[in-house]
Amino acid sequence: MMGFLGFIKPLLASKKRREVIIALTGAQMLVQLSSLPVALSLPTLADYFETSIADTAWIVIIYLAMLGSFVMLAARMGDRYGHARVFFLGLVASTLGSILIAFSQELWHVVAWRGVTGLGSAMVLGNANAILAENFEPEERGRAFALPIMGARLGTLIGLAAFGLMLQYLDWRFVFISFVPLGILAILASVPMLRH
Repeated sequence: MMGFLGFIKPLLASKKRREVIIALTGAQMLVQLSSLPVALSLPTLADYFETSIADTAWIVIIYLAMLGSFVMLAARMGDRYGHARVFFLGLVASTLGSILIAFSQELWHVVAWRGVTGLGSAMVLGNANAILAENFEPEERGRAFALPIMGARLGTLIGLAAFGLMLQYLDWRFVFISFVPLGILAILASVPMLRH
């Protein structure tokens, strides 16, 4: 345990660094929760919307297509307008998209809002590493990169377990509502980065 504490303690030495690590780790968890674990909900959504799993697969396809297509453009926007600003807007888009998915009445609404969350995730991922590089010395960056990656992997594990339970005992909308608290936490943690 002391080894892990010794690993992270220098990274959290200042308030600014703590805010950056919290924002980026929360954001990575959000992006990871929004991708693969959502595939668990496809059969439930197909039943709910009385359509095929092939149709509901667009929920995953559009998200990954938007994420993959816009991550480089989002990084370029960060170079031009500020990485923290684009990162923040990406978190807002992802969180807002998740809220709107939860209130969707048609499958195409879910697909459209998933596209928005995919774009938001591209804005987050396209700028996260640059934010880390701006806030940590070269010899610390390997450790600094590790914490958000750990958050992303934790997001996958939590998503697979929690979404399965939600789909079995609650409504599919809770899968997307569950993104909101984490999104709000990451947004609040990233606000101070806008002032630096």
